[in-house]
Amino acid sequence: DVGTKFPPETEKIPKVGHPYRPSIEGMISLQPELVIASEENLPEATVQQLRSAKIPVLIIENSGKRIEDLEKRIQTIATATGVPDEGSKLTTEMKKKFEETKNKADALRKKHGLKRVFFLYAHGPGKAFIYGTETGSHVLIELVGAKNAADFTSGVKPLTAEAMVQAAPDAIIMLERGLTSVEGLEGALKLPGVALTPAGKNRLIIQVDDSIRWISPRFPDFASKLLAELYKEKP
Repeated sequence: DVGTKFPPETEKIPKVGHPYRPSIEGMISLQPELVIASEENLPEATVQQLRSAKIPVLIIENSGKRIEDLEKRIQTIATATGVPDEGSKLTTEMKKKFEETKNKADALRKKHGLKRVFFLYAHGPGKAFIYGTETGSHVLIELVGAKNAADFTSGVKPLTAEAMVQAAPDAIIMLERGLTSVEGLEGALKLPGVALTPAGKNRLIIQVDDSIRWISPRFPDFASKLLAELYKEKP
């Protein structure tokens, strides 16, 4: 889909439209041997149209709320594509990286105290959202041994100044495109309530990869990078 940016080689692959509104005609024109998609990306009507065109479709569970869900997705896809051993290898490597990050995070938390981290999802100066529990960002924050400052809610909610002040985060993470949409750090500080938080006062707003909202095999790398950014002033 047009949102695919990683790995760089995907830029050379034909795109089939918006991730939540893919072009059926575009997919059929590529004559795929198999279409793999999650429940959130491919509505049942689209699935039936593809199958009517004699194209096999494998629907996997959504990106999930736990690392265990990711492991299941990896093995399902690896088995469907005929490389189950590669799926097991990837899962093993991923678990090892998670364990390394957890150990490092535990040591830093004991040394510097628990950090409160808030994921702020912005579409522009006038449109931003809170991501509470049961989200990919919540899993990422917990992976680095921090506390989700928005754990007083679940899912995705519109941002209000009151909620931001209530969260009182030590650090705020924002997507690359989110920071761009508000014109950088100064624009982020103007979002509702941000300047009144410890993170806002210390200007600790950390840029993260655009895909952290979904739990993926890249999560160990995202966690390692966030951990370094979170404690960079206190090595």
